[in-house]
Amino acid sequence: MKKLYLVFMLFTVCFSADKQTVCASYETQNGWSKKYKIQGHFYDGFELNVATNSLKYSSIDKYMIIFWDKGEASVIKIKDIFFVGQTIVNSIKGVDQNGIQWKIYNEYYCF
Repeated sequence: MKKLYLVFMLFTVCFSADKQTVCASYETQNGWSKKYKIQGHFYDGFELNVATNSLKYSSIDKYMIIFWDKGEASVIKIKDIFFVGQTIVNSIKGVDQNGIQWKIYNEYYCF
């Protein structure tokens, strides 16, 4: 029983997304969009491959998923990331599945 509990805890730690409220904007033809204060879910590529039963994501890269509406999500491959604890310090840059550039900030940058 103790081993089963340890396996469950390891699985939970390994496959749980780091969920944060973030401030996100994307590049448009006229510059950057307005900033959206929204929940972002951080995963690594391995976790996404397991969750989607595919090999679409690089196992060593980090991704953020933003769920917009039922069936709508942006899967953003993170180019650079800098945290102190669980907090985003600088903006994070990334590109989504449609080639759109994103900037993701700490939630306190949304105003």
